[in-house]
Amino acid sequence: MAGLALIALVGACSAPATPQARPPSPAASISPAPSPTWSLGLGPTAISAVDFSCRLPVFDDRGTGSVGGFIGFPSGTVTPDPAAGMVSIARLGRELVGDSYLHYYDRAYSRWLPVSRNAVSPDGSHFAYTDRAIGGQADPQARATLYVVAVKTGVELTFDDGGWASPFQILDYAAEGIYLTTTYVDYGLWLMSPTTGAVTKVADPWDVQGSAGNRVFWVGAVNASDPHPVAGVAPDQLERLNLVDGSRVAWFYRPGSSVHYVSQDVEGNPIIVASGVSGPQEFLLLVGSGVSRSIWTSGDRVPGIGSPISDNHGVWFGSPDGIFLYSLANGVQKVSNQPGYPANGCF
Repeated sequence: MAGLALIALVGACSAPATPQARPPSPAASISPAPSPTWSLGLGPTAISAVDFSCRLPVFDDRGTGSVGGFIGFPSGTVTPDPAAGMVSIARLGRELVGDSYLHYYDRAYSRWLPVSRNAVSPDGSHFAYTDRAIGGQADPQARATLYVVAVKTGVELTFDDGGWASPFQILDYAAEGIYLTTTYVDYGLWLMSPTTGAVTKVADPWDVQGSAGNRVFWVGAVNASDPHPVAGVAPDQLERLNLVDGSRVAWFYRPGSSVHYVSQDVEGNPIIVASGVSGPQEFLLLVGSGVSRSIWTSGDRVPGIGSPISDNHGVWFGSPDGIFLYSLANGVQKVSNQPGYPANGCF
């Protein structure tokens, strides 16, 4: 992803692995932000004033360095934080599995972390990530590794994450353990102990897309009644899987589209992206089974928006051209020209 310029603005079980302690990991600069010139297709997107006070952590590592800081509302003033540049994960000969550009501001420890929010423990004391050897597909003995890091000390525990071709991806660092899935082979849902590394398979869904918390997960499926599913196998339906009672309920279906969970609001309602073969992407909030509200539809003139994070103000979105806030009362509002992505809610 080009560097963020922070500007001052006004307006199946496996045996436990043996934990190995490792020292912490480490870089950043700030440059001028471009002037946004795009629109949502409804005319220029002017900055909207908000009527609340808080600080929103934002982060971007689209360039050579990682930078971040805080946007103060309602003033819109941006305060860079040099500490945000010290969050990269890099190991010689290893590559991260999953979204390496997402980052999170841990309020409990006032630390920037090099992972997304779902990979941080509920109390903010630990985070987890996975990687694998670069080019390891040529080596049948190559292994992937899962790491659990103590935020306060930087001490890292390492666990065998399976073969190179099928490393786990972290769905949710929950109170009961770390929920994992894989997008390569042997699809399913696993629960790992962050202290022993013991992994237990807890369900067998094909496409686990996200966690709603409290042992509830969002799963993609192909509806048999769709006459033209995308690529024949892309999920056109989102289902709610509850591990507590074993229920699995269809929540959203759009024939001829690809449907993917991306986040949820503070009430646990999923935020999804639905897109056709050639049509635009649409962000939707699912407020109940079969009940959706369109957040927005992206067109050719709209840059990449994403990484939504929710709080009691609404749903924050980031983009290369600014920060947006969605609420049921006001719809989508552009609230800052600061490029970047939310790294937590606004507090």
